[in-house]
Amino acid sequence: MSAPCIYINPSAPRHIRRMMDKTFPDVPRVTANHIEELVGGFTDGGPGVATYAAALVDETGKLTLYEGYPT
Repeated sequence: MSAPCIYINPSAPRHIRRMMDKTFPDVPRVTANHIEELVGGFTDGGPGVATYAAALVDETGKLTLYEGYPT
């Protein structure tokens, strides 16, 4: 088990950044690299965490990626 944390891409659309701030106000903000280290990286060769609008790691270690187009 780990402590939850969230990455919010500064280039994500404003509505997504606001939604994440309102939905997860007490979850520590971290870098995309930190999220990748927590989950052990991606093995499929796909895009990194920094290309997503946001990424959340919950207390069980589950990663949820939020797509969005940069502004």
